[in-house]
Amino acid sequence: MWAGWMKYMFSKSIKNSDGTIIIPVWAVDRWTRQANTAYAELPEEEKASDREEADKIINIVEESIQLLI
Repeated sequence: MWAGWMKYMFSKSIKNSDGTIIIPVWAVDRWTRQANTAYAELPEEEKASDREEADKIINIVEESIQLLI
């Protein structure tokens, strides 16, 4: 999950010739707002996106548990 997020974030950013990354201001503003907003106060489309990500994590956990049984 983390690798997927990093790939997404880097795809929205600018890579400099020295290897550093610049995250565009629109992304910093959006992600900061999301991080500082209670789930109940997020717009419905962002809640839906969060639920999709949570479902992915739940599936990974359930599959891992099945391997242990």
